[in-house]
Amino acid sequence: MLIIHRVIPGYVPSMQLPTDLFPATMTYYFLILLLINFLNGAYGNAQRSTEERQLAENINPNKYVKKSKLESSLNISVPLHRLPYTPYYFHNVRIGNHDAFRLVISTHSSLLWVPHLDCTSVACLSRYGNGFNPHLSRSFVDLNSTFVSIDPLGNAKGILGSDEVQVGDSRGRFQVSNLTFGLAMEMETNELGEQHSGIVGLGLNDAEEDTESYIETLVNREIIEEPVFTIWLNPDTSASDQGFLTYGSNDNVHCGPIYDALLMHLPTYTFSIKSLSMGDYNAGLYFKAEVDLGQMLYMPPAVASAIAHHANAQYEPESNLYWIKCSAKFPDLILNVDHAIANETVRSSDLIIEVANIKNLCVLAVSGRNRPSFGPTLTLGAPFLRNYCAIFDLTSHNMRFAEALPYRSMNATNDATTTTMRATTFGNSCKLVFLNLLCAVLLLHSL
Repeated sequence: MLIIHRVIPGYVPSMQLPTDLFPATMTYYFLILLLINFLNGAYGNAQRSTEERQLAENINPNKYVKKSKLESSLNISVPLHRLPYTPYYFHNVRIGNHDAFRLVISTHSSLLWVPHLDCTSVACLSRYGNGFNPHLSRSFVDLNSTFVSIDPLGNAKGILGSDEVQVGDSRGRFQVSNLTFGLAMEMETNELGEQHSGIVGLGLNDAEEDTESYIETLVNREIIEEPVFTIWLNPDTSASDQGFLTYGSNDNVHCGPIYDALLMHLPTYTFSIKSLSMGDYNAGLYFKAEVDLGQMLYMPPAVASAIAHHANAQYEPESNLYWIKCSAKFPDLILNVDHAIANETVRSSDLIIEVANIKNLCVLAVSGRNRPSFGPTLTLGAPFLRNYCAIFDLTSHNMRFAEALPYRSMNATNDATTTTMRATTFGNSCKLVFLNLLCAVLLLHSL
Protein backbone atom coordinates (compact mmCIF):
# COMPACT_ATOMS: atom_id res chain seq x y z
CA MET A 1 0.00 0.00 0.00
CA LEU A 2 1.30 3.42 -0.88
CA ILE A 3 0.99 5.98 1.87
CA ILE A 4 1.13 9.58 0.79
CA HIS A 5 1.79 12.27 3.43
CA ARG A 6 0.32 15.68 2.86
CA VAL A 7 3.07 18.22 3.36
CA ILE A 8 2.17 20.94 5.85
CA PRO A 9 4.58 23.91 5.92
CA GLY A 10 6.65 23.96 9.12
CA TYR A 11 5.47 20.47 10.18
CA VAL A 12 7.87 17.54 10.54
CA PRO A 13 6.28 14.21 11.62
CA SER A 14 7.91 12.50 14.61
CA MET A 15 10.26 9.55 14.05
CA GLN A 16 10.45 10.45 10.38
CA LEU A 17 12.87 13.36 10.37
CA PRO A 18 14.65 13.41 7.05
CA THR A 19 18.22 14.57 7.27
CA ASP A 20 17.78 16.87 4.32
CA LEU A 21 15.06 18.76 6.26
CA PHE A 22 17.39 19.41 9.32
CA PRO A 23 17.73 23.19 9.52
CA ALA A 24 21.29 24.41 9.07
CA THR A 25 20.80 26.96 11.85
CA MET A 26 20.45 24.16 14.41
CA THR A 27 24.09 23.29 13.92
CA TYR A 28 25.05 26.90 14.57
CA TYR A 29 22.99 27.03 17.77
CA PHE A 30 24.59 23.84 19.07
CA LEU A 31 28.03 25.28 18.37
CA ILE A 32 27.08 28.57 20.04
CA LEU A 33 25.77 26.66 23.07
CA LEU A 34 29.01 24.70 23.42
CA LEU A 35 31.11 27.85 22.98
CA ILE A 36 29.11 29.79 25.60
CA ASN A 37 29.40 26.94 28.10
CA PHE A 38 33.14 26.70 27.53
CA LEU A 39 33.76 30.44 27.83
CA ASN A 40 31.52 30.80 30.88
CA GLY A 41 33.23 27.90 32.62
CA ALA A 42 36.68 29.31 31.88
CA TYR A 43 35.65 32.79 33.00
CA GLY A 44 33.96 31.47 36.13
CA ASN A 45 37.02 29.47 37.14
CA ALA A 46 39.32 32.41 36.52
CA GLN A 47 37.01 34.75 38.40
CA ARG A 48 36.71 32.38 41.35
CA SER A 49 40.46 31.91 41.43
CA THR A 50 41.05 35.66 41.45
CA GLU A 51 38.38 36.34 44.07
CA GLU A 52 39.55 33.53 46.32
CA ARG A 53 43.12 34.82 46.15
CA GLN A 54 42.08 38.41 46.85
CA LEU A 55 39.83 37.43 49.75
CA ALA A 56 42.50 35.21 51.24
CA GLU A 57 45.04 38.05 51.05
CA ASN A 58 42.66 40.53 52.63
CA ILE A 59 41.78 38.40 55.66
CA ASN A 60 45.17 37.14 56.74
CA PRO A 61 47.55 39.57 58.42
CA ASN A 62 50.23 36.86 58.44
CA LYS A 63 49.99 36.09 54.72
CA TYR A 64 53.76 36.28 54.13
CA VAL A 65 54.76 34.28 57.19
CA LYS A 66 56.65 31.07 56.44
CA LYS A 67 55.42 28.72 59.14
CA SER A 68 58.30 26.29 58.75
CA LYS A 69 60.76 28.66 60.39
CA LEU A 70 59.85 31.38 62.85
CA GLU A 71 62.74 33.64 61.90
CA SER A 72 61.69 33.55 58.23
CA SER A 73 58.70 35.78 59.03
CA LEU A 74 58.31 38.70 56.62
CA ASN A 75 55.36 40.39 58.26
CA ILE A 76 53.28 39.31 61.18
CA SER A 77 50.65 40.71 63.53
CA VAL A 78 51.61 40.19 67.16
CA PRO A 79 48.85 40.46 69.81
CA LEU A 80 48.89 43.36 72.24
CA HIS A 81 47.50 43.06 75.75
CA ARG A 82 46.33 45.93 77.92
CA LEU A 83 47.62 46.37 81.44
CA PRO A 84 44.48 46.47 83.60
CA TYR A 85 43.18 49.93 84.48
CA THR A 86 45.89 51.72 82.49
CA PRO A 87 46.25 53.02 78.91
CA TYR A 88 49.40 50.92 78.44
CA TYR A 89 49.87 47.84 76.23
CA PHE A 90 52.43 45.05 76.26
CA HIS A 91 53.89 42.17 74.24
CA ASN A 92 54.64 38.73 75.61
CA VAL A 93 58.37 38.23 75.01
CA ARG A 94 60.38 35.11 75.80
CA ILE A 95 64.18 35.35 76.12
CA GLY A 96 66.25 32.17 76.10
CA ASN A 97 64.40 29.59 78.18
CA HIS A 98 62.95 32.14 80.61
CA ASP A 99 59.23 32.49 81.19
CA ALA A 100 57.50 35.14 79.09
CA PHE A 101 58.04 38.76 80.12
CA ARG A 102 55.34 41.43 79.92
CA LEU A 103 57.12 44.18 77.99
CA VAL A 104 55.33 47.50 77.50
CA ILE A 105 55.48 49.04 74.02
CA SER A 106 57.17 52.43 73.74
CA THR A 107 58.26 54.55 70.76
CA HIS A 108 60.57 56.64 72.99
CA SER A 109 63.05 53.85 73.63
CA SER A 110 65.03 52.06 70.94
CA LEU A 111 65.99 49.00 72.97
CA LEU A 112 64.29 45.92 74.35
CA TRP A 113 65.19 45.56 78.02
CA VAL A 114 64.20 43.47 81.05
CA PRO A 115 65.28 43.44 84.72
CA HIS A 116 68.41 41.49 85.63
CA LEU A 117 67.92 38.88 88.34
CA ASP A 118 70.52 40.72 90.46
CA CYS A 119 68.79 44.10 90.21
CA THR A 120 68.14 45.33 93.75
CA SER A 121 66.22 48.55 93.03
CA VAL A 122 62.79 48.72 94.60
CA ALA A 123 61.33 49.03 91.09
CA CYS A 124 63.03 45.76 90.06
CA LEU A 125 61.75 43.87 93.08
CA SER A 126 58.16 44.97 92.49
CA ARG A 127 58.07 44.06 88.80
CA TYR A 128 55.79 41.44 87.31
CA GLY A 129 57.64 38.11 87.31
CA ASN A 130 61.28 37.43 88.09
CA GLY A 131 64.32 39.06 86.57
CA PHE A 132 66.33 37.40 83.81
CA ASN A 133 69.06 35.00 84.94
CA PRO A 134 71.69 34.89 82.17
CA HIS A 135 73.39 31.87 83.75
CA LEU A 136 70.36 29.68 83.00
CA SER A 137 70.40 30.39 79.26
CA ARG A 138 72.92 28.49 77.15
CA SER A 139 72.42 30.88 74.23
CA PHE A 140 73.08 34.08 76.23
CA VAL A 141 76.16 36.15 75.34
CA ASP A 142 77.49 38.98 77.52
CA LEU A 143 78.41 41.86 75.19
CA ASN A 144 80.61 43.62 77.78
CA SER A 145 78.78 46.88 77.22
CA THR A 146 76.32 49.05 79.12
CA PHE A 147 73.12 50.94 78.32
CA VAL A 148 71.05 53.80 79.70
CA SER A 149 67.37 54.11 78.77
CA ILE A 150 65.45 57.34 79.41
CA ASP A 151 61.73 56.79 78.93
CA PRO A 152 58.55 58.28 80.40
CA LEU A 153 57.51 54.73 81.28
CA GLY A 154 60.58 54.26 83.45
CA ASN A 155 64.33 54.81 83.32
CA ALA A 156 66.83 51.99 83.47
CA LYS A 157 70.53 51.30 83.15
CA GLY A 158 72.52 48.11 83.09
CA ILE A 159 74.44 45.75 80.81
CA LEU A 160 73.88 44.56 77.25
CA GLY A 161 73.63 40.95 76.16
CA SER A 162 72.26 38.89 73.29
CA ASP A 163 70.08 35.80 73.20
CA GLU A 164 67.33 33.97 71.34
CA VAL A 165 64.21 36.14 71.61
CA GLN A 166 60.64 35.18 70.73
CA VAL A 167 58.11 38.01 70.43
CA GLY A 168 54.37 37.28 70.70
CA ASP A 169 52.37 34.15 71.40
CA SER A 170 50.56 31.35 69.57
CA ARG A 171 48.28 33.80 67.73
CA GLY A 172 51.21 35.63 66.17
CA ARG A 173 54.93 35.50 66.90
CA PHE A 174 58.42 35.61 65.44
CA GLN A 175 61.88 34.71 66.64
CA VAL A 176 65.18 36.61 66.46
CA SER A 177 68.54 34.96 66.98
CA ASN A 178 71.25 36.80 68.91
CA LEU A 179 69.12 39.88 69.53
CA THR A 180 70.83 42.59 71.55
CA PHE A 181 68.81 43.52 74.64
CA GLY A 182 69.32 45.28 77.94
CA LEU A 183 69.53 43.76 81.42
CA ALA A 184 68.60 46.47 83.91
CA MET A 185 70.67 46.57 87.09
CA GLU A 186 68.95 49.79 88.22
CA MET A 187 65.40 50.95 87.54
CA GLU A 188 63.21 53.85 88.59
CA THR A 189 59.61 53.51 89.66
CA ASN A 190 56.76 54.94 87.63
CA GLU A 191 52.98 54.89 87.56
CA LEU A 192 52.89 51.38 86.06
CA GLY A 193 54.08 49.79 89.28
CA GLU A 194 54.47 46.02 89.26
CA GLN A 195 52.26 45.19 86.29
CA HIS A 196 54.99 44.96 83.67
CA SER A 197 58.58 43.74 83.55
CA GLY A 198 60.34 45.89 80.96
CA ILE A 199 60.03 47.71 77.65
CA VAL A 200 60.01 46.93 73.92
CA GLY A 201 61.39 50.09 72.33
CA LEU A 202 60.20 50.79 68.78
CA GLY A 203 62.13 54.07 68.52
CA LEU A 204 65.19 54.79 66.42
CA ASN A 205 68.68 55.58 67.65
CA ASP A 206 70.36 58.92 67.23
CA ALA A 207 73.11 58.97 64.61
CA GLU A 208 75.87 58.97 67.25
CA GLU A 209 74.64 55.83 69.00
CA ASP A 210 76.51 52.63 68.18
CA THR A 211 74.00 50.02 69.33
CA GLU A 212 71.55 48.92 66.65
CA SER A 213 67.97 49.56 67.71
CA TYR A 214 65.41 46.78 68.06
CA ILE A 215 63.39 47.83 64.99
CA GLU A 216 66.55 48.41 62.91
CA THR A 217 67.68 44.86 63.70
CA LEU A 218 64.41 43.45 62.35
CA VAL A 219 64.78 45.51 59.17
CA ASN A 220 68.50 44.94 58.55
CA ARG A 221 68.22 41.17 59.03
CA GLU A 222 65.15 41.10 56.76
CA ILE A 223 63.08 39.50 59.50
CA ILE A 224 60.30 41.84 58.41
CA GLU A 225 59.46 42.57 54.79
CA GLU A 226 59.40 46.37 54.88
CA PRO A 227 60.63 48.99 57.39
CA VAL A 228 57.03 49.59 58.44
CA PHE A 229 55.02 48.81 61.55
CA THR A 230 51.34 49.39 62.27
CA ILE A 231 49.59 49.85 65.60
CA TRP A 232 45.91 48.94 65.95
CA LEU A 233 44.10 49.15 69.27
CA ASN A 234 40.63 47.73 69.70
CA PRO A 235 38.08 50.58 70.05
CA ASP A 236 36.23 48.28 72.48
CA THR A 237 38.36 48.42 75.63
CA SER A 238 36.32 45.66 77.30
CA ALA A 239 37.11 43.10 74.58
CA SER A 240 39.55 40.27 75.24
CA ASP A 241 41.49 41.02 72.04
CA GLN A 242 42.98 44.42 72.77
CA GLY A 243 45.18 45.13 69.77
CA PHE A 244 47.85 44.07 67.29
CA LEU A 245 51.26 45.38 66.39
CA THR A 246 51.92 44.44 62.76
CA TYR A 247 55.59 44.26 61.87
CA GLY A 248 56.57 44.76 58.21
CA SER A 249 53.30 46.01 56.65
CA ASN A 250 49.94 47.69 57.05
CA ASP A 251 47.21 45.90 59.01
CA ASN A 252 44.61 45.30 56.30
CA VAL A 253 42.32 43.36 58.65
CA HIS A 254 41.74 45.91 61.39
CA CYS A 255 42.48 49.19 59.63
CA GLY A 256 40.38 51.00 57.04
CA PRO A 257 41.69 52.87 53.97
CA ILE A 258 44.66 55.15 54.60
CA TYR A 259 43.60 58.76 54.24
CA ASP A 260 46.49 60.83 55.65
CA ALA A 261 50.24 60.71 55.16
CA LEU A 262 52.21 63.13 57.30
CA LEU A 263 55.92 63.82 57.25
CA MET A 264 57.66 62.44 60.33
CA HIS A 265 60.81 63.92 61.78
CA LEU A 266 63.26 61.14 62.60
CA PRO A 267 64.71 59.72 64.79
CA THR A 268 61.64 60.78 66.80
CA TYR A 269 58.24 60.04 65.27
CA THR A 270 56.97 63.63 65.39
CA PHE A 271 54.65 65.67 63.15
CA SER A 272 52.82 68.99 63.33
CA ILE A 273 49.38 69.86 64.73
CA LYS A 274 47.98 73.33 64.07
CA SER A 275 45.44 73.43 66.89
CA LEU A 276 43.69 71.48 69.62
CA SER A 277 40.15 72.15 70.80
CA MET A 278 37.35 70.84 73.01
CA GLY A 279 33.90 72.41 72.90
CA ASP A 280 34.33 76.19 72.80
CA TYR A 281 37.96 75.97 73.95
CA ASN A 282 40.75 76.28 71.37
CA ALA A 283 44.36 76.08 72.50
CA GLY A 284 45.46 78.29 69.61
CA LEU A 285 48.93 76.76 69.66
CA TYR A 286 51.10 75.01 67.09
CA PHE A 287 52.17 71.64 68.49
CA LYS A 288 55.03 69.35 67.68
CA ALA A 289 53.26 66.04 68.22
CA GLU A 290 54.24 62.40 68.58
CA VAL A 291 52.37 59.09 68.70
CA ASP A 292 53.35 56.74 71.51
CA LEU A 293 51.38 53.62 72.33
CA GLY A 294 52.54 53.64 75.92
CA GLN A 295 51.31 57.13 76.81
CA MET A 296 48.20 59.01 77.78
CA LEU A 297 47.71 62.43 76.17
CA TYR A 298 50.52 64.67 77.40
CA MET A 299 50.44 68.40 76.66
CA PRO A 300 51.57 71.72 78.14
CA PRO A 301 50.19 72.13 81.69
CA ALA A 302 48.05 75.17 80.81
CA VAL A 303 46.38 73.29 77.95
CA ALA A 304 45.83 70.18 80.09
CA SER A 305 44.24 72.33 82.80
CA ALA A 306 41.85 73.95 80.29
CA ILE A 307 40.86 70.55 78.86
CA ALA A 308 40.27 69.18 82.36
CA HIS A 309 38.12 72.21 83.19
CA HIS A 310 35.89 71.59 80.15
CA ALA A 311 35.61 67.91 81.14
CA ASN A 312 34.81 68.92 84.74
CA ALA A 313 37.78 66.95 86.10
CA GLN A 314 39.60 67.79 89.36
CA TYR A 315 43.39 67.93 89.69
CA GLU A 316 45.15 66.10 92.53
CA PRO A 317 48.75 67.32 93.03
CA GLU A 318 49.83 64.23 94.94
CA SER A 319 49.21 61.87 92.04
CA ASN A 320 49.62 64.55 89.35
CA LEU A 321 46.38 63.24 87.82
CA TYR A 322 43.00 64.68 86.90
CA TRP A 323 40.11 62.74 88.45
CA ILE A 324 36.68 62.56 86.87
CA LYS A 325 33.38 60.74 87.33
CA CYS A 326 33.33 57.56 85.26
CA SER A 327 29.92 58.52 83.88
CA ALA A 328 30.99 62.05 82.87
CA LYS A 329 29.86 63.42 79.52
CA PHE A 330 31.87 66.11 77.76
CA PRO A 331 32.83 67.13 74.18
CA ASP A 332 35.27 65.14 72.07
CA LEU A 333 38.83 66.36 71.62
CA ILE A 334 39.47 67.74 68.11
CA LEU A 335 42.95 67.85 66.55
CA ASN A 336 43.70 69.97 63.49
CA VAL A 337 46.67 68.09 62.02
CA ASP A 338 48.89 69.99 59.61
CA HIS A 339 48.42 68.84 55.98
CA ALA A 340 45.69 66.38 57.01
CA ILE A 341 42.57 65.90 54.91
CA ALA A 342 40.28 66.24 57.92
CA ASN A 343 40.43 66.88 61.65
CA GLU A 344 41.25 63.94 63.90
CA THR A 345 38.85 63.22 66.78
CA VAL A 346 39.52 61.58 70.12
CA ARG A 347 36.25 60.36 71.62
CA SER A 348 35.55 61.65 75.12
CA SER A 349 34.82 58.08 76.27
CA ASP A 350 38.42 57.15 75.39
CA LEU A 351 39.70 59.85 77.74
CA ILE A 352 38.23 58.11 80.80
CA ILE A 353 40.35 55.43 82.51
CA GLU A 354 38.93 53.15 85.20
CA VAL A 355 41.01 52.67 88.33
CA ALA A 356 41.32 49.42 90.26
CA ASN A 357 39.42 49.21 93.56
CA ILE A 358 37.82 52.64 93.10
CA LYS A 359 34.16 52.86 92.14
CA ASN A 360 32.57 55.71 90.18
CA LEU A 361 35.83 57.66 90.05
CA CYS A 362 38.13 57.51 87.03
CA VAL A 363 41.24 59.23 85.71
CA LEU A 364 41.14 61.69 82.83
CA ALA A 365 43.73 60.50 80.29
CA VAL A 366 45.21 63.99 80.01
CA SER A 367 48.31 65.19 81.82
CA GLY A 368 50.38 68.36 81.84
CA ARG A 369 54.06 68.03 81.03
CA ASN A 370 56.73 70.55 80.14
CA ARG A 371 59.10 69.41 77.43
CA PRO A 372 62.37 70.94 76.23
CA SER A 373 62.02 73.37 73.35
CA PHE A 374 63.47 70.82 70.91
CA GLY A 375 61.14 68.01 71.99
CA PRO A 376 57.48 67.27 71.23
CA THR A 377 54.89 69.33 73.09
CA LEU A 378 51.99 66.93 72.53
CA THR A 379 51.98 63.16 72.97
CA LEU A 380 49.08 61.21 71.48
CA GLY A 381 48.82 57.88 73.22
CA ALA A 382 46.38 55.01 73.54
CA PRO A 383 43.20 57.16 73.67
CA PHE A 384 44.10 58.51 70.23
CA LEU A 385 45.13 55.12 68.84
CA ARG A 386 41.80 53.53 69.74
CA ASN A 387 40.32 55.83 67.10
CA TYR A 388 43.04 55.62 64.44
CA CYS A 389 45.54 53.06 63.21
CA ALA A 390 49.03 54.52 63.06
CA ILE A 391 51.34 53.29 60.29
CA PHE A 392 55.01 54.16 60.79
CA ASP A 393 56.91 54.10 57.47
CA LEU A 394 60.62 54.47 58.17
CA THR A 395 61.62 54.59 54.50
CA SER A 396 59.40 57.44 53.32
CA HIS A 397 59.43 59.08 56.77
CA ASN A 398 55.64 59.12 56.71
CA MET A 399 53.14 58.73 59.50
CA ARG A 400 49.90 57.42 58.01
CA PHE A 401 46.50 57.26 59.65
CA ALA A 402 43.53 54.99 58.97
CA GLU A 403 40.25 54.39 60.74
CA ALA A 404 40.53 51.79 63.51
CA LEU A 405 37.96 49.09 62.71
CA PRO A 406 36.27 46.81 65.25
CA TYR A 407 38.02 43.53 66.00
CA ARG A 408 37.56 40.81 63.38
CA SER A 409 38.46 37.28 64.42
CA MET A 410 40.13 35.11 61.83
CA ASN A 411 37.39 32.45 62.15
CA ALA A 412 34.61 34.96 61.53
CA THR A 413 36.46 36.40 58.57
CA ASN A 414 37.05 32.96 57.12
CA ASP A 415 33.32 32.19 57.46
CA ALA A 416 32.51 35.41 55.64
CA THR A 417 34.98 34.48 52.92
CA THR A 418 33.40 31.04 52.49
CA THR A 419 29.93 32.59 52.26
CA THR A 420 31.14 35.06 49.64
CA MET A 421 32.76 32.31 47.59
CA ARG A 422 29.59 30.20 47.74
CA ALA A 423 27.51 33.17 46.67
CA THR A 424 29.87 33.75 43.75
CA THR A 425 29.65 30.10 42.71
CA PHE A 426 25.85 30.14 42.97
CA GLY A 427 25.71 33.30 40.86
CA ASN A 428 27.88 31.76 38.16
CA SER A 429 25.67 28.64 38.14
CA CYS A 430 22.55 30.77 37.72
CA LYS A 431 24.13 32.56 34.77
CA LEU A 432 25.00 29.23 33.17
CA VAL A 433 21.43 27.88 33.58
CA PHE A 434 20.01 31.06 32.08
CA LEU A 435 22.29 30.82 29.04
CA ASN A 436 21.36 27.17 28.52
CA LEU A 437 17.65 27.99 28.65
CA LEU A 438 18.15 30.85 26.22
CA CYS A 439 19.91 28.57 23.74
CA ALA A 440 17.17 25.94 24.12
CA VAL A 441 14.47 28.50 23.33
CA LEU A 442 16.36 29.67 20.25
CA LEU A 443 16.82 26.06 19.18
CA LEU A 444 13.11 25.24 19.48
CA HIS A 445 12.22 28.43 17.70
CA SER A 446 14.32 27.36 14.70
CA LEU A 447 12.50 24.02 14.34
